[in-house]
Amino acid sequence: MSKKSRRGLVRVSYFAAVSLALVLLWLPEISHYYVPIRSLPDSLNMRTFTEPVHLEEALDTKLITLLRFKTDDQWLAAADNLLVGQLIVPGFNPLSIDLQFDPVDLTKGLPTVQLVYASLAAPDILLRAYEISGNPKYFTAAKQFMVSFCIYERRQWLEQGFLWNDHAIANRAEVLIRLWKNYLAQQVIDKRFESLFFIAIMRHADFLAKSDLFTVATNHGVIQNLALLQLAGAFPLMPDVDRYRAVAFDRLKTQIPFYINVEGVVLEHSAGYHADGAALLSSALALSKINHLSPPADWYMREQNAQRFLTNLARPDGSLPVFGNTEWQPYSDLAGRQPIDARSLYPGAGYAVWWDGLAASPKPAHLAQTVVAWSLYPGHGHNLADEMSLMIWAHGVSWLGNTGYWPYGVAGQSEATGWGGSNAPHAPNEPEKSARHVTLNGFVNSKKMDWLDLERHNDDGFNVRRQLIKLSDLVWLVLDSSNSQLSKDLTRTWTFHPNLTLQVVHPGKNYRLISTTDDQRAMSVFFSGSSPPVVQSVREQMLPFAGWTVFDRKPRPAPALVVNQKGAGQWTMSTFALETALVRSLSSMPVMTEWHDPEHFAISMNVDGSSIKVARQGQQLAFSSNGSDNISEIVAVPNQQALREPVDRAFAQAVRQYPHFKEVFAYRLRYTEWLAGLALILEGFFGLIRLRFRVLESRLRIALGLAWIATGSWLSFYYLTI
Repeated sequence: MSKKSRRGLVRVSYFAAVSLALVLLWLPEISHYYVPIRSLPDSLNMRTFTEPVHLEEALDTKLITLLRFKTDDQWLAAADNLLVGQLIVPGFNPLSIDLQFDPVDLTKGLPTVQLVYASLAAPDILLRAYEISGNPKYFTAAKQFMVSFCIYERRQWLEQGFLWNDHAIANRAEVLIRLWKNYLAQQVIDKRFESLFFIAIMRHADFLAKSDLFTVATNHGVIQNLALLQLAGAFPLMPDVDRYRAVAFDRLKTQIPFYINVEGVVLEHSAGYHADGAALLSSALALSKINHLSPPADWYMREQNAQRFLTNLARPDGSLPVFGNTEWQPYSDLAGRQPIDARSLYPGAGYAVWWDGLAASPKPAHLAQTVVAWSLYPGHGHNLADEMSLMIWAHGVSWLGNTGYWPYGVAGQSEATGWGGSNAPHAPNEPEKSARHVTLNGFVNSKKMDWLDLERHNDDGFNVRRQLIKLSDLVWLVLDSSNSQLSKDLTRTWTFHPNLTLQVVHPGKNYRLISTTDDQRAMSVFFSGSSPPVVQSVREQMLPFAGWTVFDRKPRPAPALVVNQKGAGQWTMSTFALETALVRSLSSMPVMTEWHDPEHFAISMNVDGSSIKVARQGQQLAFSSNGSDNISEIVAVPNQQALREPVDRAFAQAVRQYPHFKEVFAYRLRYTEWLAGLALILEGFFGLIRLRFRVLESRLRIALGLAWIATGSWLSFYYLTI
């Protein structure tokens, strides 16, 4: 071989090494999302895979819906908007789209809008409008959209927008089933469409069954499994159906022990996601039956307990206490539920729910709900910084809560999920993800009062304690203190319903909340402390974050009071006293008459003309009214860790079995640009040395070729996986 040929071979090998480095950089991304395209064999007929009854059974099971249309007219109006290129869904900003499907639409709008679009909301709305009206224009438009989408999707190597998002793929299963059900009703044969549809359902089933696409830690994984069971139930004779059933069912058996604990609580730190999770577990049981699978016996127990917890959480108007990713507006399917338990405690999950007035009357005007949340399961879904927060609903009014479910992609999200988005006590500027745990020290439920004692310990030595004292359905005392030796202030943000007007009675000490919908409803708010706390009335503030709620997926300003206590080892008392048209329950500010430490103190006040004293001496609580004493022993909860251990063990095993794929698409793209730029620079360098040092050029190309391969391997298989 001549020198010229050898130099040419070196150059070709070098360019191959550069190309290989770029391929190695993208190989994990491509292989992560790759599933084979399976064409419909000539020997198979798509129509033999199912019967209409199977399709209906599968569609009767519900996953988490993103479409909140309540009436047929709303579905039809949304479908008509689509026919003129407007996707308008309650809670989301309108989106202009091409009804023939345009890939550009996948990346339009906020992340939540992209999820809605990639979930095939457009054809879903059109198909439902067709079922309501029988008008073929809706079905024709849905079918055309789906054909274009399926052709595009199968040709892709890399994800665009939410094309292959776990939630979006799972949501599309129901749309595919609905499309096939309505196609069969046409009584026409379209071989091209049937071939495309076969590819689509097989690809979606393979996506849902693929191990490294499985999101085991959250409800997304549960939805993936249920969507796979939906497809298996709808098409019971499809290829590989037994494998799909086994994969989905086995993974559910891995998830359920840590997703919903034995108390029946969905461990995703949110009332809203508990409602979703309870429905998902009911769907899991229904889909198990459809697919002729036998669920473990404890699933039925967990489902029953989950429904009971949900009934205890739901208010008569259908609203839920706002902790975690929950919104303030009522949920229509929860309205009218009657609470079951006057007092319920969930020490394993980390919740207490108290109802007052159940015995006297089921009418909302006579009921009051108190909820305290201290749930903390790191790694589980929707974990916000809100442990030990308090929610109050009373006499038909939601008085007190947290900010709620801030929409993804909207300014303020990182602040809303931090401590400022809740009324939990914390240190100023405390990180949202600080390493910490919460302990329930004890509780009392008696005729005279209810008491809850919680304590949060941070790994850095900071600790804070919150004790809630509820004297009746009219007065709540919240005592926050810190025994930390660290020199940190203690603060909390009390967020109220937007329909409440906040009045200043005595700055820093006394405020009044008045319902704008019923001026006979009011609440007095008092603050005191070991030294006078600094109280700031805030509304619609981003930094520091305060004064926000979320309704129908949109942030809404609300009145809030930020209360800060200076110095370590201090105490702060916040008092909330409900008023009615006839009685102003608390005639003056409660007074801390004695304070030694969080377990030895006394509080005096006047309630409805009665002189009341509440005192704690160690593990005993004393309630005195006009000289009459009532002593209660604080009840300890010794088995808290025992309730957590099975959950933690199951979760740890699951995440080891199904490791999470680190999505670094943006980084791969950035490094691709850098490497391409470096390759061009090196070519310029080679051009310069080629004029006089051709032998050196060849040697450098060989060395750098190996370096390119090593760099691509290091970036892809080490650096980008850390």
